[in-house]
Amino acid sequence: MAELNAVIAEAVAQLNGRSLQKLDGSRRSCFETLDRPALQPRPRERYVYARWQQTRVNLDYHVELERCYYSPPGSSTGRKP
Repeated sequence: MAELNAVIAEAVAQLNGRSLQKLDGSRRSCFETLDRPALQPRPRERYVYARWQQTRVNLDYHVELERCYYSPPGSSTGRKP
């Protein structure tokens, strides 16, 4: 596996060093001039995306969220899940 990763790393380095057809430079030079200066350090804590919405379980045992339907346990029909 280590040999395979080494070969892949070499191929990626060659690909990133090749000249672009429609732009001056290579992928590596574009990254160094455009992207690297804009990079910021990663946040210390992980980002957790959460969205809460109150709803009730319909008679067909489904809860709708953004036109998607989810099935909570059948015992929660008519109640908040």
